[in-house]
Amino acid sequence: MMDPQQRLLMQLTAEVLCSSTSSNSSGVFIGVSSMDYNKVVLRTTGGVTPYSATGASLSVTAGRLSYSFGLAGPPVAIDTACS
Repeated sequence: MMDPQQRLLMQLTAEVLCSSTSSNSSGVFIGVSSMDYNKVVLRTTGGVTPYSATGASLSVTAGRLSYSFGLAGPPVAIDTACS
């Protein structure tokens, strides 16, 4: 139930981290926008589920990256509205 944009972000982050010399103390700072996928999920599933709530939420994006890649720096997702 993960937003395809978040899935692409995870893949790109994996590529960047594999080719960099970043440490585990690196922070994640991203600008996010658009809740289109959330609207599609709500229409097709008939409501919010535990998986759709976090899969389409913009606020969990930076935390998901930090957790998935073991980064200890601050995770910050900024809703950029117009991006």
